[in-house]
Amino acid sequence: MSQCTNLVSKVTCQFKESYTRKNIADKIYKILEEFGIETKIIVLTTDNDANMISTANYLSDKLILNDFCHYRNIAHILNLVVLADLNSLADSIKKLKKLIKVICKLTKNFEDLKNIVTLDEKPFLAPI
Repeated sequence: MSQCTNLVSKVTCQFKESYTRKNIADKIYKILEEFGIETKIIVLTTDNDANMISTANYLSDKLILNDFCHYRNIAHILNLVVLADLNSLADSIKKLKKLIKVICKLTKNFEDLKNIVTLDEKPFLAPI
C-alpha cells in the first residue's frame, strides 16, 4: 500500500472523536507527524462545512507554514447551488399548482352561476 493511501485511510477510518475543529485539526496534525510531513507544503481540500473551514484555519496556525493552502471542493459547492435552485423551483411549482386549482374552482363556480341565472330566463352578463 502506498504512503498516500495509508494517509487517506488513517484520516477517514480512525476519526471517532466529536466533530469539532480542534479535534479534526489535531487528528490531521498527528497523522502528518506520523508520516513526517508536517513541515512540507500542505494542501487541504474540504467541503463548505463551518467546522471544516474553521479546522483549516486552526490547522494553518498550528502548522506555521507559508505554503499551506485550503481549498473548498468545487463539486460540493456546485452541488449546493444546484440543489438550492431545484428547491426554489419546487416552491414555484407548488404555488403554480395552487393557482391552477383556484382558477379551476373559479371557472366551475362561474359556470354554476351562469346556469342559475339562465334558469330564471334572464340574460347572463359576464365580466369582460
